[in-house]
Amino acid sequence: MDPEGQLLQARVTVRVSEGSGRPVERDITAPIAPEGVMIGINPAFDDVLPEMSSARFDLIATEGTLPVKWTVNRVETRYQWYQMYGNWNWEPTTRRIRVASGTATLGQDPVQVQAATEWGEYELVVESTGAPYVASSVN
Repeated sequence: MDPEGQLLQARVTVRVSEGSGRPVERDITAPIAPEGVMIGINPAFDDVLPEMSSARFDLIATEGTLPVKWTVNRVETRYQWYQMYGNWNWEPTTRRIRVASGTATLGQDPVQVQAATEWGEYELVVESTGAPYVASSVN
């Protein structure tokens, strides 16, 4: 699913030339249906949280029950400057710092997880602890 909750679609475009050189183009759009269980994450807040508040998320499994571990990471990006051949360049370096984690068993009823946050960027990563391996995340 895409960030707006719509199913993903594959669009395939094929372009060929006939023997006479005339181009022919055809496209097809088809929905992509996932196989097996998926993890659903619904933030229980609008796009931005106030500073020094708690981020809450509702988690579900689309089929049956699924034991998972979840982790909330603070994402820090710093920029490293370097000089090469007389020119200055930069590259980002990103590190993740775990601020909260736990386990849960997901089903079709939402399970709520939360973590205290400060100013900055965070991500929630939810991974199954058994087979089949399934993971989902949100920034």
